[in-house]
This record gives sequence, C-alpha cells and structure tokens, in this order.
Amino acid sequence: MTIGPFLQNEAFEPEEVQAMSAAFEDVCKALDLADDANGTRELIAGQIIAVAHLGERSPTALRDRVLREFTAFDARGVRRLVRPTAFSW
Repeated sequence: MTIGPFLQNEAFEPEEVQAMSAAFEDVCKALDLADDANGTRELIAGQIIAVAHLGERSPTALRDRVLREFTAFDARGVRRLVRPTAFSW
C-alpha cells in the first residue's frame, strides 16, 4: 500500500510523494502491521505527511522519525508498537 490514498487535498511534488510512500511502506513493514490495521496505517500516514510539511524529504529520515514515535524497546531489547500520546514535532 502506498501513502497515496491518505494524500487527499495535499499538494506535493511526485518525488516527494515517492519519498513519503517509501517511508510509509518501510514503517508498516518494520511494525509488521496486519493488512487490516487501517487505523494505525492512517495514523502513520498522517505523521509522515506532517513531517513532510515541515520540510523533510528523505525517506530514511521520514521513516526513522515516525518509527521513533511509534515504537519502544522492551527489557529484552525487542521493538514493540506503542500508540504515542503526543508527538515531538
């Protein structure tokens, strides 16, 4: 799935959409989201779009920033999905 369906009423250049789509797909893979995790996917897309509005265009930086907000490591060092209560940007 690409970020395209979440970009309604948004104005980005094609290469920016490509970068956001790559970040979106990478975050979804890293979190091992189920195909029906639509609410979580929408939240992730919204945060990627918000960071892109701040000027970030690197798919790696977009991915890493959003992953930091959506994950935490447990005592064994395993990455776990968390629902952020507030974002740092």
